[in-house]
Amino acid sequence: MNLADALELFNRKERNLLVRLALGHKERRLRLSDSFRRDVEKELGIEHEIPADAWWATDFHFSWLAGALKVRAQGKEEALKPQDNLLFEERYLVERNQEDIDLVIASGGHLIMIEAKAYGAWSNRQMASKIQRLNLLDQYYATLP
Repeated sequence: MNLADALELFNRKERNLLVRLALGHKERRLRLSDSFRRDVEKELGIEHEIPADAWWATDFHFSWLAGALKVRAQGKEEALKPQDNLLFEERYLVERNQEDIDLVIASGGHLIMIEAKAYGAWSNRQMASKIQRLNLLDQYYATLP
């Protein structure tokens, strides 16, 4: 299964699905604008082009990323079997919280995660927590055959 299809299995934010429906895209994904894709490429120094049909979602939970990576690496059947909730550095891979990434973009084997703050405070504690979760996902994915 490709990365975008694995991520889509977990894409369950009502707001994201509602926006699709409101804009007439219930069954197919909305496309990122050309200018936004070029801005992301430039800002992140990405050498490859983000394709027009790149998969994307908003407010994507870290726990969902763990599940999608498992599906991507080992298939849906293996991912549906009972799993240990692995403990890395005092944190569990899957936690009972809604810690998320604001925008996730996937194309081929590339995964781009963007955190945005327009209103409200951004704390070092929040950033440290998200970085720790990203490190856990990296460690977890490295263990998958």
